[in-house]
Amino acid sequence: MSLAAGYGVQMWPVVQDIHQLRGIYGDRWQTFLSNAGLVQFFTPNDMETAEYISKRAGITTRQKKSFEDKGCHFPNRKVKVSKNEGFIHPDAGLIFRDTLQEDHLLSTGSVLDMPNDKQVSFCAGTKAVFYEDRQTYWTIPALQGLYDENPYHKS
Repeated sequence: MSLAAGYGVQMWPVVQDIHQLRGIYGDRWQTFLSNAGLVQFFTPNDMETAEYISKRAGITTRQKKSFEDKGCHFPNRKVKVSKNEGFIHPDAGLIFRDTLQEDHLLSTGSVLDMPNDKQVSFCAGTKAVFYEDRQTYWTIPALQGLYDENPYHKS
C-alpha cells in the first residue's frame, strides 16, 4: 500500500477485523493501518478489534465524585448533606471527595456496544478521535440511482 501511495494511488480497502489483517499480513498487520490516511471502524464483533480501537483512542482524565462513610452517625439526629464537595461533614462522619482518574476515552465495552449508526474514525496527522454518525448508502438522497439494488436488503 505504501508503494502505491508513492505513485498517487489511493485505496480504500475493507477488512472484517484485526484477525483478518493478521491472517493476511502476519506480524506486519499494524503497518497496514499506520500507512492509511483514514481508518474507519464500525461496531466490532470481537474483543481484539474492540481492544485495538479502545487503545488507539487513548487515555483521558475524568473527574470522579465519591464519598466514604466513617460510621460516626448520630442515630437520633437528622443530617443535611450540603451539595458542596470535598469536605468532611462532622455530624454524619461522611467524607466527600472529587478525584481525577485516568480512563480509556472509549472503553472496550463501549466500543462493543456502539450503535449500528455510529463509527469511530482516525485520520492521519491528527490525534483526534472522531465518534460520528454513519448512514447507509441507500438512505442518502444524493446517491439514489447511482448503485445497483442490494439483493440482501429490500428498501
